[in-house]
Formats: sequence, C-alpha cells, structure tokens
Amino acid sequence: MIYGSEELLKIIDEASKWLKQEIIVQNSFGGTNAFLESIGCNLRLEEDSFLGNDPKVLVVGDVNGKKQDLQLLIKREFGESPDDFEFIGYDAVAKLGIGKLENSTKYSDIFVGPIPHSVKDLGDYNSLLSKLEDLPEQYPRVHVLKTRSSGQKLKITKSNFREAIKNSVYCKIRGCQSA
Repeated sequence: MIYGSEELLKIIDEASKWLKQEIIVQNSFGGTNAFLESIGCNLRLEEDSFLGNDPKVLVVGDVNGKKQDLQLLIKREFGESPDDFEFIGYDAVAKLGIGKLENSTKYSDIFVGPIPHSVKDLGDYNSLLSKLEDLPEQYPRVHVLKTRSSGQKLKITKSNFREAIKNSVYCKIRGCQSA
C-alpha cells in the first residue's frame, strides 16, 4: 500500500517513538547491539561506549557486616578496584535524590539492600525500589540483594553481593572473572 504524506508522517512518528523506547529498554538489559542487528541496522556501538571504560556500581543500603569486607571481596575475588563501588548507607539513602540516577551514565548497576521507604524525588512511587523496578529503562540495572530464607528480606551479604557482581553490567563491560 502507498500512503499519502500525512499518513506516512504519522507512521514515521509512531514508529520513531516505538523504536526509541525499544532501544532504551534493550539498553537496560545490555541487548542494544543484538536488537539493532535484528532490525537490520548496521550501526554497531561498543557496549562500553556510553559508560566509558570506567563504569561504577552504586551500592545503597545497610551492609551486613563491614563495608571493608565487601571491598576486599571485590579486589581479591574479582581483581577489580573497590573504588569502582560507591557505598551509600541507610541514613544517606534518604537524602539521595533519585533524580540524579535517572538516565545515569555514571553507574552501570545499582545494588539495593535495606533502604528507607522515604527518599527524595519519588513522585507517585511509595519507595525507591518500586520506582527503580518499574522504570528499568530510566535507571542503571538494578540488583535487589535479599536473603535466601523464606522471608526474602533485603540484606547485603557477601554471598548475594558476589552473585550481584557476577551478574552485573559492570562485569560484562570490565570482563571481570571471579577467582
């Protein structure tokens, strides 16, 4: 079928909106290049081109144990710099403006542990976690750190921290391997 110019402009406008949204979603899961290839687009970007070669991980919430133990785990088990992981404790999270994280290229991942419900810039959301989970295309990849017990409470432990690192965009970009 051949469309008139007005109809064609509507189609292009709607397709552009859809394509933009789909690229944002694919990017949040690290699938941008594969998606572009699947639609016949030969534009191929290096996966680290948006974050650079120096991605950071934001760790929010109370740490079960000592922060230094997790920093040692990062260095010893993955051979990565603990400076690439920014820790924000429970009390500081309440002051954190979530708006600063929206469409962030500073952080590749956010590890979420025990956090307060009340945080700045939540808008219509009741908690930081619900906003991060509901809008994955607008935030770095979220890893919710919970206990393995039936209660599944938010808790940052060495075990779930290690698993989060293994599954992180950070590790995908850096090519880190656990020892």
